[in-house]
Amino acid sequence: MLPFQRSLKTHARTLLRPRAFATAAPTILAPVATDDVLSKYRNKLQERAEKEGFKSVEDLVRNGVKEKAKPKPATAATPNTQTTATSQTTQKSAINSAPSKPKSERNEGLPSFEKPLNDIVKIELLEAETPERIETIWNEHHATVAGMVSGVMPVSFYNALKAKGKECPLFVLPLPRETGVEFYFLQFAFNQIYFTSLLEYKTHLSEARPKLVLTHYDDLSESKGVVLMRGEVGREGGVLKADDARLLVLMTQMFYVTGSDAKKRMVEVFNKNPKEFQYQALMDEVEKLA
Repeated sequence: MLPFQRSLKTHARTLLRPRAFATAAPTILAPVATDDVLSKYRNKLQERAEKEGFKSVEDLVRNGVKEKAKPKPATAATPNTQTTATSQTTQKSAINSAPSKPKSERNEGLPSFEKPLNDIVKIELLEAETPERIETIWNEHHATVAGMVSGVMPVSFYNALKAKGKECPLFVLPLPRETGVEFYFLQFAFNQIYFTSLLEYKTHLSEARPKLVLTHYDDLSESKGVVLMRGEVGREGGVLKADDARLLVLMTQMFYVTGSDAKKRMVEVFNKNPKEFQYQALMDEVEKLA
């Protein structure tokens, strides 16, 4: 279940009153002027990806933050001199048959039911790799798993994201639909971010199912200067397309860390003065995608 905090009740009163949507979103699916919103968003994202030197939106989500914050050099990093065949063997052995991590060594930022990193990968094998190789191993593995998105970010970037998430744990983001925009709630909870639709929340309140769960593993933050992220789509029955999941990840990064001051201020207004939050202004900022 989505661990909504009690403070969300304040937003519930604001978000669920008809008056709250008077200027921008009178219904859950807010109508907009354009006829092909989804294509427009995708085209803008593709343009942004190419401008940043990436081939696809997926590459932008995985790597785009590096333009803002680069990972610190790995300490005692071993040069990668392996052959292609050896690298592929290392990748498979690092991901598969990972032993369980002792409970005392669990990541303190994860709930007890969440898999620790050492249940997913063999950390000792990743420790022998460079940050670049770790990124390749992590992302190539998750690219083969249905219902997953992934990324590797510099620890400095994650620290900024986590700090802002602790200060402002709640926000709402618009996803384009054929006839308008669907709003999604997000909530930070330690090393995770939960996303659910406004419709799901209005129907089930605190029992709302997350449609996307982002988990951040900081086990390699000190030794390699990176944090591993994986996002599970529809883990508890919620349905969300992979493109929508990637867009939510990208928009979260933009509003919390990499975006303009106007975007960051909107996060603060939503958490600290929700009655003043303007949905039309939110959609205008998303339109800029900058």
